[in-house]
Amino acid sequence: MSISLQIDVSGDEQVIKLLGRLRGALTDTTELHKSIGSYAETLTRQHLTTLAQTRHDTADRLGAKRSGHLARAAEGVSSRGTQEAAFVKVVSPGIARAFGDITITPKNGSKYLTIPATAEAYNRRARTFNDLRVAFFGRGRLALVKAEQSSLSDRKASGGRSEVYYWLKKTVTQKQDRSLLPPDDDFAAAAQGIKAYIRLLRAAAAFDERLRAVVSSCGFTPFQDYYGGKVAGWTSDRYMPRIRDVYGNAPDKIPFDFHEILAALAPRGFFSNSPAGDGNFDLGGVRKAFAAAREVHALFGEPRLVLRTPDCGHDFPEPERLAAYEWLDAVLK
Repeated sequence: MSISLQIDVSGDEQVIKLLGRLRGALTDTTELHKSIGSYAETLTRQHLTTLAQTRHDTADRLGAKRSGHLARAAEGVSSRGTQEAAFVKVVSPGIARAFGDITITPKNGSKYLTIPATAEAYNRRARTFNDLRVAFFGRGRLALVKAEQSSLSDRKASGGRSEVYYWLKKTVTQKQDRSLLPPDDDFAAAAQGIKAYIRLLRAAAAFDERLRAVVSSCGFTPFQDYYGGKVAGWTSDRYMPRIRDVYGNAPDKIPFDFHEILAALAPRGFFSNSPAGDGNFDLGGVRKAFAAAREVHALFGEPRLVLRTPDCGHDFPEPERLAAYEWLDAVLK
């Protein structure tokens, strides 16, 4: 089965431009995948940043200064989108452990890996020391120790004690650690990158009455209720950069708000999934927008406004999705 969509518009250039963007979004998924990738990039960066504050087992065990490799990995996260898919890139070899066991072997002609055993050796290459020698220990173990402790007789003379700087290994296998990346369910939620297009559709519906119903999920709250009026999050190039460039991120200067968009949809239907725990879009503000818009919708008869407020964070739970599908089916019959 194939579905085609044709929209012919004449007159208002702003409407033509807006609907042209909508048509492009429906046929070329590159921008959609960029948006999804951006969401997943932020998710991954925040996850690694949190891990960087707590994951220091080796450094803490040795009493060493923390290497900061997870923090650097967080800084290096990037994303891109193509017509086919969204991609997230993490420049850190250790992250591969999230997908399975990894075996590390020596490189550049070396015979052994050097595994730090002291705070002084941690996060340093063995060749930066000029006084280490190979020492043999029981059960065939090899290590790098201070030159004066490298022989068995030297160690016996010092009471059998020697400080190992590095253990020498031919291979090291690190077990899979899925927690290095966000859970699969969180990545699946990256599909909410589509929200940019839902917002575009909502705005298009305000201009073109042939769009008979709109479903929004985690999509809005009045500007004054968005992080206390800090509207910079709306100003990326894929959203509304004029808020930044023309109105200086001042919510009082923006010449519209969301209760007006909802009112402009009357008498058509609008369904919003607005979770109680959404950290982006304050539910109190959403309720105010619905209350104001309902007065306008009532002028046309019984308002077809639906507000669902599940007890969750920034998400579109399955019960709300199913309710939205059923609502659309009823409205469009």
